[in-house]
Amino acid sequence: MIESLTAFFPRDPLPILRFLGLLGYYSLSLLVTSISIQLILLPLVLQHSNRWSFLQPLSNLLLVPLFSLILPVAFGLLLLYWTPIAFLPTFFLNLSSAVVESILNSLDEANRLIYVAQPSIPALLGFYWVVIILYLGLPRKAKSAVLILPVLLLVLLTRTPSRVPGPLQLTMLDVGQGESIHIRYPDGSDALVDTGGSALAHKPSLVSERVVGRYLWNQRARRLNYLLITHPETDHRGGYKFLTRAFSVDQSLYFEPHRDYSGHRLQLSRGDSFQLSGVWHEVLHPPRDATSDNHNALSLVLLLRYGHFSALLTGDIGASEERMILSRLPKVTLLKVPHHGSRFSTSQDFLKVTTPQVAMISAGRRNAFGHPSPEVLERIKEVGAFAVSTASLGSLRILTDGFGWELQHYSINRKQFVTVLKGDSDRNAGIHRRKSLMLQR
Repeated sequence: MIESLTAFFPRDPLPILRFLGLLGYYSLSLLVTSISIQLILLPLVLQHSNRWSFLQPLSNLLLVPLFSLILPVAFGLLLLYWTPIAFLPTFFLNLSSAVVESILNSLDEANRLIYVAQPSIPALLGFYWVVIILYLGLPRKAKSAVLILPVLLLVLLTRTPSRVPGPLQLTMLDVGQGESIHIRYPDGSDALVDTGGSALAHKPSLVSERVVGRYLWNQRARRLNYLLITHPETDHRGGYKFLTRAFSVDQSLYFEPHRDYSGHRLQLSRGDSFQLSGVWHEVLHPPRDATSDNHNALSLVLLLRYGHFSALLTGDIGASEERMILSRLPKVTLLKVPHHGSRFSTSQDFLKVTTPQVAMISAGRRNAFGHPSPEVLERIKEVGAFAVSTASLGSLRILTDGFGWELQHYSINRKQFVTVLKGDSDRNAGIHRRKSLMLQR
């Protein structure tokens, strides 16, 4: 009875062992080839996307054999499309598509991405030049040793750099009609106020991936001491999920909670304060019990003080919220102009109390809202402040040692930040050097 039930098993196991051996050899060869190709292309991948996945070779191991079956069937469907039996290849292709999607989703769940700075074009060319020279010069059996070079490159790009103490640095990134401000503290720690994003884009985090993330990686930032969201509008928090996945964030700060916020979270409101690297932070708005259907009205307003230098970060508050905090406002060196320069913000009373030396505006070039408003620019001019906008000058940066300050903008031609203006936080000294802003971006 048992013999009849097991009659289909081969009496000689060698064919099965040979088949399993060939299958294992094919899989191992495919894996080694995939890893080798991925390593050789690694610098190009990093230059294009700033990221590397450890599961790329494994995905090839699973998907290449599947696609080797899919492609002939797809070609057969082209030939049989108008025949009655076309449903057979169609059924197989639909099933294969579902399997591929399932594999990709499973890999995406388990995937671990490494984000690094973009290698420069000269560094890229130099790397491949060294690879070619070594490959041609090494003996045949040792040629695979060139694969060590991409691994070394990845290690160098992912190591945390040591930083020496420097100035306080606030950089308003050119994220179009949105907002994101990077703060590098004197001890080298990093923070971010808003993430950029776009309600109009198919992928709200696209701007954060292409601009904010790349900027931070190129600044060799690996960890954010805090990520502050002034209010949960998409143009301010659209990149939150991506940035918290790409960077280690110690603390998320906000007033209005949102389902995106994760990790160690802290709600801030008027009266809260903290100190970081000698920089004092004070929250001026909104009150703890504030409520509104308008997210802009509940924007966090943060005052930073460092020595004689002070900066007021205002989110998207309007004129009514400005009036609410007038009694709490000091004179400031730097004003982050509220609501991208909307004419409904930055009132005359607000400017007369703060009397900023520099007013920085985040707005998209040729945006549909007409930001910054000519009325706002005129009001800023009337109080003697110097207005600059990302819409005309791209990313903006101000550096200070607590006494003097230096305003810069990013020059696309020079590929670096260049000085526009210098001044002293001491009101008696004021601005003592000015350069023309008629610069080519």
